[in-house]
Parts: sequence; structure tokens; C-alpha cells
Amino acid sequence: MILDGILFYGAALVALVSGLFVISQRNPINSAFSLIITMCSLAVMFAMLGSGFIAVLAHLFAYIYSPWLK
Repeated sequence: MILDGILFYGAALVALVSGLFVISQRNPINSAFSLIITMCSLAVMFAMLGSGFIAVLAHLFAYIYSPWLK
């Protein structure tokens, strides 16, 4: 139970910080990497809340978006 809370709030903190990096980065590549990190941490949070469908959608969005960075 304690580990679930630590993991959830850790993922929330990562999502918040990387979300701030998305809007504050001047380089679009760095902003895109931050967006991928944000989407993955949101997928973790949705999976922990029991919403598997939204977690898979968030993870697929990050998976589909990442090859465009090459």
C-alpha cells in the first residue's frame, strides 16, 4: 500500500516536471522527449488507477510519437 502511493506520487511528480519542460524548452526535440516522458508517466498513473484502456492509449501515443524524433 505504501509502495503504491510512493510510485503514484513519484509518477505524478515526473509528469508535472516533464510537462513543465514541454512548455519551457526552446528546442523542439527536447520538448518532444519531455512529452514522451510525460505520456509514459501518465500511462503509469492511469494503470495504477485501474484504467487500463487509457493507460494503453497514453503509452501508444508515446510509442507512435517517438520515431518522428529521428
